[in-house]
Amino acid sequence: MVMTLTVSEAGSVFYVKRPGAVLDAGSLIAHLELDDPSLVTKAQEYKSQFPELEVSTPVVRGKLNHMNASYRVMLENILSGTFIFIKLVQ
Repeated sequence: MVMTLTVSEAGSVFYVKRPGAVLDAGSLIAHLELDDPSLVTKAQEYKSQFPELEVSTPVVRGKLNHMNASYRVMLENILSGTFIFIKLVQ
């Protein structure tokens, strides 16, 4: 496998894995040590308050397959970050 690493600053690449090594998902192959580490923008901690969300228990009535589908959509919205709760009444 050949991977191209394009960076805008000068530095040295140090390999962690040998060529031909078996790679697992998320394994570290190499790390880059910059000549001038002060050029890296550091992540800042978020110190503000998160907005309050109005979360109410949704009411779902009807057949089990309809309830399952609506709860699955709600779960997918939560996992995607949409956070929309719909009150369903049949």
